[in-house]
Amino acid sequence: MANNMNRNRKHIDLSWGDGGTDLFFAPCDGGFEILDYEYDFGRIHEKCGGKCYYQSCSGCSGAGYIEQYADLTRVGYYRVDTVHNEFQYPVHLTDEVSIMLPYVSHESDKRSTLENNPVVIMVGKSTIIYCGFYTNMNEVLTTLLSGEELKQEPRILKRTFVDTKSYWKSAEEVELKFYNLFGRSYYPWEFATELLKDCTVYYPDERIHSIFRISTCEDGTLVRTTRIGQTLYAAEVLESDPCEKVHEAFPGWEFAGTNMTNMLYKFRENDVYIVGWELADVAYQKKIERIARFIPASEAAEFKSFVKEHLPSTKYVEFEITVPKLLFFMNKEKQFANVRKGIATKVREDAFEAAKQFVADFNDKQILEAIPDELIITLEDSYTSGNCEPGTQAFVDKYFPGKTETTAGELKKYADNWNVMRIFRYIATRDMIAGKVKLKLPA
Repeated sequence: MANNMNRNRKHIDLSWGDGGTDLFFAPCDGGFEILDYEYDFGRIHEKCGGKCYYQSCSGCSGAGYIEQYADLTRVGYYRVDTVHNEFQYPVHLTDEVSIMLPYVSHESDKRSTLENNPVVIMVGKSTIIYCGFYTNMNEVLTTLLSGEELKQEPRILKRTFVDTKSYWKSAEEVELKFYNLFGRSYYPWEFATELLKDCTVYYPDERIHSIFRISTCEDGTLVRTTRIGQTLYAAEVLESDPCEKVHEAFPGWEFAGTNMTNMLYKFRENDVYIVGWELADVAYQKKIERIARFIPASEAAEFKSFVKEHLPSTKYVEFEITVPKLLFFMNKEKQFANVRKGIATKVREDAFEAAKQFVADFNDKQILEAIPDELIITLEDSYTSGNCEPGTQAFVDKYFPGKTETTAGELKKYADNWNVMRIFRYIATRDMIAGKVKLKLPA
């Protein structure tokens, strides 16, 4: 939370809200009690001066300032009411020793939280200590703040990470010294954020890379990743993208052995997760070439160039399904075929959206002339084009009572209606892709 001196350096800003607060240790009967600015600002101001000058109507946020710390010591916290412990706010007690208490947002009675979660103390970057607030925290702090070593033997945890900020991107073993003096098992690497800060990478843009834990460093180096909490860390340098062409199973996955489509699957308790993907450039190019056959030869090149510019800028087109394990074993090939069909559908839909942009450059007269009068248009065509059901039904009741379909020639009489032209533009796009309609590029 706030920890800033204001411009005259007499006030120390404090606040609570957005899931956090300012916490302090206050001496109490030879030990410490916790003062939370959200609930104890009155006592804090009695000790330290200043005032609380703002509280929201709900009481969920507030702000103030103190003039001195007096006998209070600021301490940090980590949130235990979230899925992961990614909300960490350590506070240094000395240059080497920092501390975080377990914290639940807007909780006045902290006893249960402190009993069931460890106080986390860090010494330097590579030592993590778990201890209990009501049991051995005072003893641990006394030892550490006196510059002495703990008597207990730590566990030495080792993992391999890649320094993504380094030019060489070499994988090295990282060592974490862990003292579990709390008694319960927790994952200490979640608190090694300072130790691992140079090993972080961004989440990948490609869905396939996300599934198979691959990310790209700022200089373009591909790395295999591991997730700790909500943060991705580089764990292995990859010489090339293993997803471009799969010839064998990935660790933890089975190889489907298909030809054109990369496909892997993995078993879960009662189902099977199947992922298939193709290179987008190849998959889209095939579809564009098929569509371009129905465009006049003199205009096909411009059409293909236009569509390519309006396709998603992804490296892969993927499709994933989960099927019951028994169904998978009864007919594997059908499930693999469903994945290939899903990829083809995504390619077709993406090409349709790009072609729709192409058709948008044509004026209404060109669209209407291209669509034959005898073409049957249904209610479903109206819905698929984007018109709502109530609006479509109201139009039908007024102009085509009792009918569920009509011809394009009849519907063209109402082409001055914007929603009617939406239907014609949808049909022009759909039938151009199918080769039923030929549109001449606008001059």
